[in-house]
Amino acid sequence: MFSRFCHFYSLTPDYVLAMPARMFFTMERQIVRIMAEGDLRALAVGASSVSGETAQRVHQVLIAEQGEVYVLARSSLVAAEEGAIDKLKALF
Repeated sequence: MFSRFCHFYSLTPDYVLAMPARMFFTMERQIVRIMAEGDLRALAVGASSVSGETAQRVHQVLIAEQGEVYVLARSSLVAAEEGAIDKLKALF
C-alpha cells in the first residue's frame, strides 16, 4: 500500500511519512477510483473498435470501482472565509 501510494502520487517516502495519517488513508482510498476513471477512458477508445460481452463486463466493473461521481454546478465564485485553510488543516 505504501509503495503504491508513493508511486501513484509521485511522492517521496519521507514526504509521505511526514503527512498526517488521516490524509494518507483518505488519498489512498481514492487511488482505485482515479485509476478506474483512466481505465474507463482507455476502454471507451478500445471498445470503439471492438464490441462484445467482455467489453461490457469490464465496463461494469470499472464503473463500480470508480464509484459515484458528483458534479456540482456553481453559480458564482466566492472567497474563502478567513481562517478556512487552518480549519482544513485541522481535519487532517
